[in-house]
Amino acid sequence: MKKILITGDSKLKIELNLNQYTSENIETIYISKENISEEKLQNTFEMTGMFFSEKNVVVKDFSSINIKQKNMLLKYFEEDYTHIINLIIISEKESKELKKIKFDEKKIFELPKPWEEEKWENYIIEIADTINIKLEKDVPSYLLKILGKNDKYIYQELQKLSIYCDGKVTYNDVVEISLHIEKPELEDLCYYISTKNHKDTLELFNTLTAEKDFNYIGITSYMFNYYLDLYKVITFSQKEAKANWNTVKSISGKIKVSSTRVRGFLGVSFKNDSIKKVNHDRLYEKEEVQEILIEIEQIDRKIKVGETPKILFLNLFSKICMKNV
Repeated sequence: MKKILITGDSKLKIELNLNQYTSENIETIYISKENISEEKLQNTFEMTGMFFSEKNVVVKDFSSINIKQKNMLLKYFEEDYTHIINLIIISEKESKELKKIKFDEKKIFELPKPWEEEKWENYIIEIADTINIKLEKDVPSYLLKILGKNDKYIYQELQKLSIYCDGKVTYNDVVEISLHIEKPELEDLCYYISTKNHKDTLELFNTLTAEKDFNYIGITSYMFNYYLDLYKVITFSQKEAKANWNTVKSISGKIKVSSTRVRGFLGVSFKNDSIKKVNHDRLYEKEEVQEILIEIEQIDRKIKVGETPKILFLNLFSKICMKNV
């Protein structure tokens, strides 16, 4: 049984490294604080599988496991089981308990420090190499600007870009594609917010954020562009009492905002609309939209320095939806 210790704060690098140990012919069992029990550990370490004669055992986030659970685990770490190929322990740091174990291999996957911009840009180039794409010079710095220093978000965005770009990603590709691919659920969320429908806003937001690895930075970018479009429409529409499709097409062409958004902002409904359109001219003054744009930018900065995103958004939704209602 090979004992491997993996430490560090780069969840992406750790995840990618774990892939080298997976195989169709070897079972991989994951142990975490949520599923530790004496029975689980005994079955994992002392018994072979029903369909596999060999297995890998991965202990996730050892740092977060309580003392009682650690003691249950440590006695198994001391043994040598022939049917276990690799025992892999993932921990943020090498704790005093782990230092007592004789590991065959130790790996460290650290993120660059927040202030090490050049190292972050080089790291993004490394990430791009793992999915076989090249990045134009200004792309890494722009990705950091819109996504923050979160390697999992960056990896997801590069995967998306790789679908639309032929081997090389340019700055214009990122501007045109990144975070601007049509997302109906985000459009619906923004419409609930902008029409001050607090109940449906919270319901859809909770559904979206329940998804694994939900990208909160993506929401700030989407919301900012959405409210910027609203500002353009309110500025140009001159508060018409009742708009029609001809008005929508005219304004859309002049201010370069999609006709779908313009008609939504001006309350022009079609029979098959799943969400009733509301005239935003009656809900907002330009100054309020400006304030919302500033608040979205502030949330974006706060998320990128580590503040809890869900609370920031919930506070913003309450402020928007409860004003002048």
